[in-house]
Amino acid sequence: MMARLRDEAEALAEALEFGLCDVRDAVAWADAWILREDVPHERLCDVSLASGRTPRAVMDLLHEFPGEPDRGAVDGLVLTILADRMRREPAPTAEVAWILNRMAHEGRLPDGHLCEVAWCARHELADADDLGITVEEVAANLRSALDAATASTPARWSIDLRPHRRGPSGATS
Repeated sequence: MMARLRDEAEALAEALEFGLCDVRDAVAWADAWILREDVPHERLCDVSLASGRTPRAVMDLLHEFPGEPDRGAVDGLVLTILADRMRREPAPTAEVAWILNRMAHEGRLPDGHLCEVAWCARHELADADDLGITVEEVAANLRSALDAATASTPARWSIDLRPHRRGPSGATS
């Protein structure tokens, strides 16, 4: 159970960094874990009480969970947030493409097709008029590739994580 907790904490820290969720989501995640555990980990309590803290401070708390995270599981969890976001709302396609390109650049996208689609999306968005492609078409390609990548990953959140969507500027998206 501790490994799963550690992986989810790391994925949530990355989601905060990417602007895919906010402090309220981290607090709700910790609260849900606390309700499930007979003796919750002290870091869960710290995160649960962090509603007035900055995203950076909460990220630091999430990074303090003991153990080494499983990078594959963490990346899969982040991808599930991205895929969910693309399915449930008109996601900012450029932001999703940027996140996926960053992950690809760091060697964290196991799916070669997703890497290719993310790279193409970045360039298609920059040259959409010249290429005769719409943002909606780019978004559909990203959504399809994310759905395929997350369908093949065993990474699943232990709780229903429905982040309050906040972009990098802090505005609710």
